[in-house]
Amino acid sequence: MSIVYFPKIYPDELVSSVLARYYAQSGYITYKNADKDIFVSGHRKIDKEFVKNIRPEVIEQLYNAIMWVIVIIDAKPNTAIYEVKEKVWKFKSYEPFPSQVKAVNTIIGKNIVGKTLTEAIDELRHDNDIRDGMCDFDKLVDIIGNYKDKEGNPVVIVSKF
Repeated sequence: MSIVYFPKIYPDELVSSVLARYYAQSGYITYKNADKDIFVSGHRKIDKEFVKNIRPEVIEQLYNAIMWVIVIIDAKPNTAIYEVKEKVWKFKSYEPFPSQVKAVNTIIGKNIVGKTLTEAIDELRHDNDIRDGMCDFDKLVDIIGNYKDKEGNPVVIVSKF
């Protein structure tokens, strides 16, 4: 079998980490099947520990941000925000890719003009009882602030969270 999909390797990422992401995102039922496609000898076991070291607060913040954007802009199905939501939900057991966070940031910038997502939520607070934890996006702001291009060079992006 030939490899049709292989994840983009992040700068400074360990080989075992990208292999673990490959296994997790490719839909293999067992390690053996992935091993046969990747390694000539087929005797290497991929270590999933790198994939398990996720920060659940990042997943929660991104999912909350997506849901807020859907509500605030009254997004319809089959739009960009729903596509990102489906990808994040599909791989909810894994930390989101920085590109997914960037995509949501871009959608916010294009649809909530002149204010951040937090400012738009604060406007809704006047008439609604909204828990504080539902509006924390500090981890997403950090990801946007540390965003790098394919070559590993820092990219300046204004956070819209």
